[in-house]
Amino acid sequence: MNPKLILISQDESRYIDDARITVERPFIGDWNLHIRSVKYEDRGIYTCTVNTNPVYSKRIRLIVQVPAEILDYASTSMTVRVNEKENVHLWCNATGVPPPRVTWYRKEGIALTEYKKVGDEGQELIIKNISRHCGGVYKCMAYNGVEPAVTREISVEVEFKPEVRVHARRMGQYRGKETILECVISASPQGENYWRKGNNEIMRYSKLHSNYRTELYTEGTNRISLSLRIREVTATDFGIYTCQAKNHLGFADDNIELYELYHPTTRLPTTPPVIQTPAQSYHPDKSWRPPSNYDKPVSDGRNNEYHQHNTPSPKGSQGRYRKPDKYVTGHMGTGINDQNGVASPAPNMINCVIMAVLSACVQVSKRHGIC
Repeated sequence: MNPKLILISQDESRYIDDARITVERPFIGDWNLHIRSVKYEDRGIYTCTVNTNPVYSKRIRLIVQVPAEILDYASTSMTVRVNEKENVHLWCNATGVPPPRVTWYRKEGIALTEYKKVGDEGQELIIKNISRHCGGVYKCMAYNGVEPAVTREISVEVEFKPEVRVHARRMGQYRGKETILECVISASPQGENYWRKGNNEIMRYSKLHSNYRTELYTEGTNRISLSLRIREVTATDFGIYTCQAKNHLGFADDNIELYELYHPTTRLPTTPPVIQTPAQSYHPDKSWRPPSNYDKPVSDGRNNEYHQHNTPSPKGSQGRYRKPDKYVTGHMGTGINDQNGVASPAPNMINCVIMAVLSACVQVSKRHGIC
């Protein structure tokens, strides 16, 4: 409707067939045009004319404000799937009077309840070289000062080929024990995930592999944990296991080796036993006699022992005693030279020689088991 070309009323009579429009005169000199439930089509210039001489008229521009509205057909769909490292264009086409401002936000936080502003204001948001960490829920909000503001959420799913990682390259276990092999798979979307041993795929539930069981746990966005539980390890279970994953973008795997552990064995002591020999008693040789030129020791009262010499004393020394000519001292005992200059074995020296021979015999028996 164009108010400039259409006659609405004259005096108190209404010439337009629109029940929303009436002429009201609260006072004799007032002529008020009342429009109820204003529409956007009601905008324009309205002229009030008074047939006086001269004619008096007044022009009024009616501006109709329209809240922001997001056009579905001209905006990005609610879900977008893109490959990693591609450029992404998100559209949020909004109209309104006055033209609305469009602001972009991204859901963040542990519970994904917080929104953080991203990019610049505008109807288009460009994400260049997108990574898996840039996926999530994006929201555009259009507002022009007229309540209410309108929003639209767009879920961006970044797809990438699988990545597989095992926690350890090698794992040891004893026979008869239960063990768990685990791998972490990152992929979008998740596809086929399974364990293999050699060329044989281990099914999740199979009579052929009743000793095995696979378990799947969600670790986070686009990440799962795939465990292989071996209930009772046998000799045939040791070897290389492979965790594999694939989707429409690619394939990945990783290996882990299960090896056998052995219980420690008890060994005999390496120190040879000690051979107990009966104590050897010493029996002195009773046939031994001191040299003929010595008598029994005689003390001079000052703790010195002298042996009496039977040969005639030199002149002026009769009745005197003198010390022995020479003593032979060793680490095993003490002997006295006889008259021929040969040391006579003392009793304690003989005993030490006997003990040394016995000690040597014991050492030989330890090494060779003889003697």
